[in-house]
Amino acid sequence: MIEIVLALLVLSGIYLAFFGNRGNVLGQLAYWLHLLPALPVSILVFHHAKRYSMVKVAAWIFPFLLALVALMVPAYASVESGSLILNKDGTKLISANFDAGSVSVLERSSNLLLHEITVGGEVRRVALDGQRNVVGLTDYTGDRVVFVDLKTNKVLSEFKTDYRPFGIVYDKANDVYWVSLFEAHKLIAIDPNRGVLQAVESEETPRGLALLNDGRLIVTHAMVGKVSIWDTAGAKLKLLKIIALAETQDSDEAVSQGVPRILDDIAVSPDEKEAWLPHVLWNFDHPFQFQSTVFPSVSLLSLERGQEKEVAERRKHLFKQINIVDTNNRTRIVSNPHDAEFSEDGKKVYVTLAGSEDLMVFDLTRRTALTSKKKRRARRKGKLNQVGKSYTNFPPYPRR
Repeated sequence: MIEIVLALLVLSGIYLAFFGNRGNVLGQLAYWLHLLPALPVSILVFHHAKRYSMVKVAAWIFPFLLALVALMVPAYASVESGSLILNKDGTKLISANFDAGSVSVLERSSNLLLHEITVGGEVRRVALDGQRNVVGLTDYTGDRVVFVDLKTNKVLSEFKTDYRPFGIVYDKANDVYWVSLFEAHKLIAIDPNRGVLQAVESEETPRGLALLNDGRLIVTHAMVGKVSIWDTAGAKLKLLKIIALAETQDSDEAVSQGVPRILDDIAVSPDEKEAWLPHVLWNFDHPFQFQSTVFPSVSLLSLERGQEKEVAERRKHLFKQINIVDTNNRTRIVSNPHDAEFSEDGKKVYVTLAGSEDLMVFDLTRRTALTSKKKRRARRKGKLNQVGKSYTNFPPYPRR
């Protein structure tokens, strides 16, 4: 009997070590087959260790350690499509240089430029396979996905795609890169050696991508104000849900309102319970002028599995949660939220503002839970509402 239990521990442990618990049936089965036998085996091993000499106990060290390891279930952190990523050990920064048609590698501690690899076209997003040290990048205007070997700083391979590849993330569990094709309205899986392995039709204008550790792929649809959620655990990409972001209108043209557009990026919290989507609101109900037609905004999603939804009442609006007050007690106008990122401890969210060239910081330490129904007490007049600071005038990085 003990041999069967140990065999289950070994087999399920091997599966979890290489694939993790991705939330699918096989992952859940391996998780419970690994966890449940571990508890009685630990007790049994401890009992025998007390009864026999240290020499005999040594024979039980391996199964005892195996039982303890059973309590630690490996999982992969979420990965998000972006134009700036860190290498595996966090010492280097890899940058997509857009219309410069290149990828830069910088030393994180000193900001020194180590390498610049030219591939041509317009490089929008980069993704890293940390094991092989290979970067996949999307050439937006050239309709290509290019792979660069960072060990040699040379192009490893490239493959033509349908129109306008944009977002890209590396999926460690399936050993593929997922890519969004903005104008072709598709999602593809691509391999550096074999090319496109899978292509699936999606909602219109897919752009931002985020892959959660349970295998859910979050996709923003930039020009239709939607978010789709897919399951990557099966043999073929499977659509789970489509979320339409809230549209708002107000008779006062100075109030933040409109339809969500330009959803390019996604920030997922470290605990993967929520996602922040920077975007703008386009308002077509009033005479066309910038201050009443385009509003900066950040929408929030709750990511509870099977219950994913937008938490519309937590959307960040200009003059409300986005409210930096200057020395004259006037709100500083910021524009075009582009990218967002959580701090490692999840207590802050950083949002870049492409139109006004600002960095906006949200402090989450005093807020209630995302889906909490508890009403917050009124803040005193003039007090900042979650946004801590706005930073401007960033210096260029030095070159070696």
